[in-house]
Amino acid sequence: MRTHYWLGINGFSQYNLENETAHLLAATIKQRLGDLFELDINPGLNLYYMPNATVYNSNRFYVLPTLKWYMFDHTTFSSGYIYEKTTYPDYNLDNQTNGMQAKISQELSLYTYLEVSGVIQNKTYPERYLYEGISGGSPTYRNDIRKDTENFVQLALSQNLTAKTGFDLVYNYGQLNSNENYFCWGPEQYEGNNTTIGDERIITDYRSYINNKYGADFFTGFVDNSSLLMGASYTTKDYSGQLAKDENDKIRQPDQKRQDSQTFISVSWSKDILLLRYSYEINNSNAALYNYTNSIVSLSIRYLF
Repeated sequence: MRTHYWLGINGFSQYNLENETAHLLAATIKQRLGDLFELDINPGLNLYYMPNATVYNSNRFYVLPTLKWYMFDHTTFSSGYIYEKTTYPDYNLDNQTNGMQAKISQELSLYTYLEVSGVIQNKTYPERYLYEGISGGSPTYRNDIRKDTENFVQLALSQNLTAKTGFDLVYNYGQLNSNENYFCWGPEQYEGNNTTIGDERIITDYRSYINNKYGADFFTGFVDNSSLLMGASYTTKDYSGQLAKDENDKIRQPDQKRQDSQTFISVSWSKDILLLRYSYEINNSNAALYNYTNSIVSLSIRYLF
């Protein structure tokens, strides 16, 4: 068994509402079951603390048991169960995830690997209730809670150029189906200014979306046992129900479904217990709140024991 501790601190000079300190305590347990099988169990505990927005502090526990099957000399298949539980002591976003994962890996040559993986998981939010209807310009609720189903498939090609240098090419297709709905106060109104009674509506499939992600990573190691990782990705995300809002938090007219495209670039350097990372993100969206540019420098400490 191997355990490790990870500490991450993110701080922003401006808009520091999202300053965060994260702790992770995780373990890896491996047990060989004869010549063909191996059992892996990976439990972990995440603690997130946001000093300027303590209402979003959260705790996350997970465990991922996986059975690995060495099918042939160069082919491996693994499948396992997913369990996660996240709690927010001061916020109504508690959730629990149950799912299954599978992966098949094929060694194409001595330095080339192909991997296909997939996940199917269901998430429930016991504190998030759905809207039932509209009464007098205000929403009514029902006893049904929010439930999400998330599926994704990923194709990855890894190529080692030397013993310490190589690159990965990745494509990911994901789909989130959610029953969560959204109460809209009207195209020109919001909760604090509902002046036109009768134009309210309930929007279904508010969280549901389809995304396509294309990515590439390059990695290399140095003689001092440090390593460098550079990555880039481009992601599109199309929402099936969520409507785009303008800079004044009003629904764009005529109605437009929210669409995002994101470009993400990162560079990280690690040595021993230290991990230094820089990331740059551009998110283009017809929903003004999600139209942004972001750059982050982070320092993490890991300790293996």
